Amino acid sequence: MARTAQDLRTALRVTAGPETSTGYSWSLPAARHSRVADYRVGVVTDDPRVPVTDEVGAALSDTIDALARTGAQIVPGWPHGVQADEVFETFGFLLNVFLAYAQPGPTDIDFGEFIEHEHRRMSIRAAWQAYHRDVDVFLCPVNFTTAIPHDDRPFEQRRVATTSGPRPYTDQSFWTAHASLPGLPAVSAPIRTTAGGLPIGIQIIGPRYEDDTAITFAELLAAGAS
Repeated sequence: MARTAQDLRTALRVTAGPETSTGYSWSLPAARHSRVADYRVGVVTDDPRVPVTDEVGAALSDTIDALARTGAQIVPGWPHGVQADEVFETFGFLLNVFLAYAQPGPTDIDFGEFIEHEHRRMSIRAAWQAYHRDVDVFLCPVNFTTAIPHDDRPFEQRRVATTSGPRPYTDQSFWTAHASLPGLPAVSAPIRTTAGGLPIGIQIIGPRYEDDTAITFAELLAAGAS
């Protein structure tokens, strides 16, 4: 969406806010810190459900090591109460609900199952809210691999080629689901390019409604984590 974190912040200030100004006001909360060394940084660089490729994993690990050398406090592991496989399952179910809602005709979605997933979504949101009381940002992969060739086959037929074998196309939404499901701000920031010139990014997830904390951290990261 933008070439720099500064441009992303400008775009957010222009586009964000309520649809009407009557009875509402909005302002972007300031970032929690202005130096990398002051941040508490949660990290998960891999997960057995959707493991990252070697080149993505190496880039993420090197970035985390560089952050630790600046003095930032690294907090490894998922937030308490967040089960990665459950997040992915609920995200997929609710995405199908959204797609069904946008299509004409009947649906076979079970209302009771919908309520269960909504309860899970709100529980996950509460877990992140508690987590972000002490941890400023959370870092994880954007995707398990780098950019892939276009594939216009039906989704169920698509596969992502990796050095460890083909992977399901739908696995690409695993990592972004962790910000999308609870409604958290997230920034995808470049950290390295592969030998073939493809970018590798890191996902910076910030506290709910604190978009500028994630953007500022991306800005500091681009400046060399100084």
